[in-house]
Amino acid sequence: MSALPPTVTSTPLAPVLTSGKAASTILNIPPASDPLLALLVSILTTHGHRARAASMVSMALHHIHAFTRAPPLPILRAAVLRVSPAIKLQNIKQSTKRIVIPIALSERQRVKRGVKALVDASALKAGEQWSIRFAREVVGVVAWEGYGVVQEEGAKKDGSIPGVLDAKKRLHEEAMANRANVGWLPPGSRRR
Repeated sequence: MSALPPTVTSTPLAPVLTSGKAASTILNIPPASDPLLALLVSILTTHGHRARAASMVSMALHHIHAFTRAPPLPILRAAVLRVSPAIKLQNIKQSTKRIVIPIALSERQRVKRGVKALVDASALKAGEQWSIRFAREVVGVVAWEGYGVVQEEGAKKDGSIPGVLDAKKRLHEEAMANRANVGWLPPGSRRR
């Protein structure tokens, strides 16, 4: 005999995966919190004030939506993807010369560096609220299409690259100049 009431024990369980429309609604459940937003909030958190950082991110998403009249999360993802570097440069000193070695970044490292670049670039912009500066930086990066093609707020008046994209371009140019050093080991060390 079961301790549960008869209505509970006699109710059949619904199948988890079914064919048709119900299966697609079950499988397309969004996460409780977006990983990109969680990363942005954790980067902005100072002195344990996570709620303050979360409200700043929420206001920034609101401003992105107000500027573009489009869903803000895909725009933020596109900006982070555009700004994220693929490599980092490691400097090794060999006697009196400096050897620069390009090293590939993992996906999480790329995303974190892209978010940090956007946050740092928005800190240099003029304005009183961080959320407005960040939203303008994100919209400017996404709206920039090439040398002088689109003149948005993120693009400079002479048609040059926005600062955050210029830093990525310089990093990749230096990596291409030093691509012969990939896999370089100091003399006397063996490859394992």
